[in-house]
Amino acid sequence: MINRGLIKESQVRIVWQSDEVPQDPISVRVGLDPALTKRLQEALVGIDAARAKSIPMPTNYTGFVLATDGDYKRVLDASVTVGRIPTKP
Repeated sequence: MINRGLIKESQVRIVWQSDEVPQDPISVRVGLDPALTKRLQEALVGIDAARAKSIPMPTNYTGFVLATDGDYKRVLDASVTVGRIPTKP
């Protein structure tokens, strides 16, 4: 948002910082055809840094990598701790 000029850096307050994690996750709905899910994964992972520069992608995006829920566990745990998302019952 800072890079796009929507907010000023002085308006941002960092309350916690994680170790580096994969870029924004892309998820599919429960029950989506596994073959379609696989094709989507392959298409996205096929976008490397060079290709990412040639298509509309946010600043600093360099493509996609496969990730698991475990790659985001620390971020999820922190979000629960600070009350940004509820815990599961």
